[in-house]
Parts: sequence; structure tokens; C-alpha cells
Amino acid sequence: DRPVPHPRMLNPRFPGRIESVLLRALAKEPEARFQSAGEFQDAYYESVKSLDDDRRRECYWTSDTII
Repeated sequence: DRPVPHPRMLNPRFPGRIESVLLRALAKEPEARFQSAGEFQDAYYESVKSLDDDRRRECYWTSDTII
């Protein structure tokens, strides 16, 4: 039972806010995860929205579209 690798370990330019959302979604303990898909979507959307336009484009996707 190894921990999930952090995306920033694979790509240091990966946005930290998005990484936090993904790691919470993948948490080992169910009570630490998002309690619904909508809660996950909202957290992801807010993390992407907080990025500047150039960083957002680097992510290649937003909460509702793959660019």
C-alpha cells in the first residue's frame, strides 16, 4: 500500500492547487475524500479558475472541456 505519487514529482510545473484536489480525491481514507462528484468538480473548477490564463492552457483541460 504505497502512497499515490504526487503529480509535481513527475512534473514540477504541475499546478499545486490542482495537485491538492487530485490527492484529496485519491485519499486512502474515505472520509478524507470528496463526498460527491459535485464537490470534487467544484474544487477542481476553483483550482483551475485560480490559475492565470497561460498556466490554465498548460493544463490542457478545464473542468468541463478537454482543450
